[in-house]
Amino acid sequence: REGFSLTALDIGDVDITERTSVAAVLADARPAWVINAAAYTAVDRAESERAAAYSVNAGAPGHLAAECAKRDVALAHFSTDYVFGLDARRATPLTEDDPPGPAQDAITTWAKRTIDADPSRSAMLRFSSRT
Repeated sequence: REGFSLTALDIGDVDITERTSVAAVLADARPAWVINAAAYTAVDRAESERAAAYSVNAGAPGHLAAECAKRDVALAHFSTDYVFGLDARRATPLTEDDPPGPAQDAITTWAKRTIDADPSRSAMLRFSSRT
């Protein structure tokens, strides 16, 4: 569509675990929106790779949220059912105000790190989606 552009960045383009890297990319790209689909997804390795899990799932979303807020950039962040659980009785979609509530069998280091990070708990976030 005319007037819109998309810049897709991969792991080699920006280190979202480093706030200065996030800041530099945002300053250069000057986006209206940032969509964060990055995550540490090796759930079974998160117990032995705690620092990496925390850095990607907690630190990085915080950097993105803070730097986007500083620039008045909207941020969409995707989370998972490992953090928010599955409630078969629920008839409505989850919202940004819903508290995390993973299923008891999903309480792992990965889930804890991701719960710690969920930017929807921050006033800086405008939109969040939970898959």
